[in-house]
Amino acid sequence: MQTSSTSQPLLRIEGLTKTYSQGRWWEKRFQSRALDGVDLTLETGQTLALVGKSGSGKTTLAMCVAMLEKPDSGKLWFQGRDLVSLSAPERALVRPRIQLIFQDSAAALPARFSAAQIIEEPLLIQQRYSAKHRADLGLDLLAKVGIPPGWANRQPHQFSGGERQRLAIARSLGARPNLLILDEPFTGLDLSVRGQIVNLLRGLQAELSLTFLYISHDLDLVRQFSDRVAVMRLGRIVEQASVADLSSSPTLGEIQPS
Repeated sequence: MQTSSTSQPLLRIEGLTKTYSQGRWWEKRFQSRALDGVDLTLETGQTLALVGKSGSGKTTLAMCVAMLEKPDSGKLWFQGRDLVSLSAPERALVRPRIQLIFQDSAAALPARFSAAQIIEEPLLIQQRYSAKHRADLGLDLLAKVGIPPGWANRQPHQFSGGERQRLAIARSLGARPNLLILDEPFTGLDLSVRGQIVNLLRGLQAELSLTFLYISHDLDLVRQFSDRVAVMRLGRIVEQASVADLSSSPTLGEIQPS
């Protein structure tokens, strides 16, 4: 964990809303509001845990921040730029700075790619660097996350769950992001492996000045890994607190570890 005070937060959200139309085509459709005026600030170098029961809007908020969903209204500033109003070419330039790491790393990684190809693919799509530079960077990133470079030709099914999560982290780092959105990244890992991934992310955060938005149901991990906590309920942020205040918060007490 690392906190940093700057004149301008890395991420600032004001009044964000998102509504989905639901119902089968032969039935009357209805509107479901996933985000209902979300306000949130995330400082550079901070780890902010976003907690709440299933259906509270956490994943929708993460998808909007990652520019994978477009909100209906509101403001979403990242490094001083309103992501909602960016043109398509501008979004393409900003999007690599915000990376999303999913809970199910196995499903998120291309199954037939080697580890090296998995890391290089986003850079190839973005037409960044030469082929040699991408290959060298891939090996460097494998080493940085604790995977032997000699395993570069292995496919995802040849890695354990913890190793796949390390591979997903290495893939995200290739874009040199400022913000990592971590969507339940420790779920399904045993305690020792989970501790190793927590320590890896902390070390990378300190080394690379990363900021984390961490989605979780597990309050024990939130205590270990986060600086601040924001609680979502029915599409709204209903409480924010420091980790030190976690035990005395009645709202946070409603959220049970998964």
